[in-house]
Amino acid sequence: MTAVYSVSREIKKATDKSGQPQANDYGGCFYTVAFTTDREIQLLGLKFYGPAKQNVGTYLVDYKIVKTVEVENEYPGLVAWIGESFLTLLNYLNVWDIFGPGPYVREVQLFQPKSRVTIPMVAKGETFTVQFPRPVVITPNELTEIKFELVGPKTEYGVVRYDPIVVPLKDESHVTFNFLRGSCQLPEVLFTV
Repeated sequence: MTAVYSVSREIKKATDKSGQPQANDYGGCFYTVAFTTDREIQLLGLKFYGPAKQNVGTYLVDYKIVKTVEVENEYPGLVAWIGESFLTLLNYLNVWDIFGPGPYVREVQLFQPKSRVTIPMVAKGETFTVQFPRPVVITPNELTEIKFELVGPKTEYGVVRYDPIVVPLKDESHVTFNFLRGSCQLPEVLFTV
């Protein structure tokens, strides 16, 4: 049996001054969480925060997973100097506005086409899991984006980490996740190696 692992981005749930959960609406557009890993993994699912104020909520979840596969660059010497994967990261973080014209993403590949799942009866303060119909293979050191939209009651959200997260594996090795930016709605990613 294959071991299932979880990488948790959450430091704590966001609360107001009185300690009550903060709420946000994650509908209306796609929100993004972007990351890289240092080894190949297979994404199995995503864990989301549930309702913040209502006792029970039902959610319609749209999601897709994409990766950058080609970057156009007018400074080829720069690519050799900093490397393709770091160049993609710089492009993603939009630092080129400071330095002048830089590379841009020319092609994006869908790992997981847009999918829709209905999650009934999520209790206040709980999380819920969306499992993929099949594992999504993630290549090491390539920028992967999870894009999602939640239609339903406002949800809780968390204070999340952006430092490298090392997940120990059963064979005494590990996988390192680098979350680069993204929504505070998605506290965990489920995967296997």
